[in-house]
Amino acid sequence: MQRKPLALLAALLWASTLSAAEKPLSPDAFAALTLGRTLGYARAGETIYGTETYFRDRRVIWSFEGEACRSGHWYASATGEICFIYPPDDTPQCWQFFLENDRLRARYSGSPSTELYEVSDHPGQTCPSFGS
Repeated sequence: MQRKPLALLAALLWASTLSAAEKPLSPDAFAALTLGRTLGYARAGETIYGTETYFRDRRVIWSFEGEACRSGHWYASATGEICFIYPPDDTPQCWQFFLENDRLRARYSGSPSTELYEVSDHPGQTCPSFGS
């Protein structure tokens, strides 16, 4: 009869390890990891999807690969997601960010099957319309 409690304990430990590994970054941790950086993101196994530069005051510049740059900002939602707004479209784009092997992984809240992975750390972003 000792096996059931041990099996239950093992299952609980395994589940807590999984949930700890899947714990999203806090807004403060996200800010600390991204401030002053320009990161390239891609879907798994694909080429760069887009690039984002992170500035003070949670300001950002995003560009899909090969498209014009869009300035915006990010904020933490009430549920702890990181949400981006790029005017004139004020529709929030909310994500959960995770740190894996010293790189970011982002899961889109509007479609949890949509994930982007940090694939590069650029020295800067070229945005002719922004004077960069």
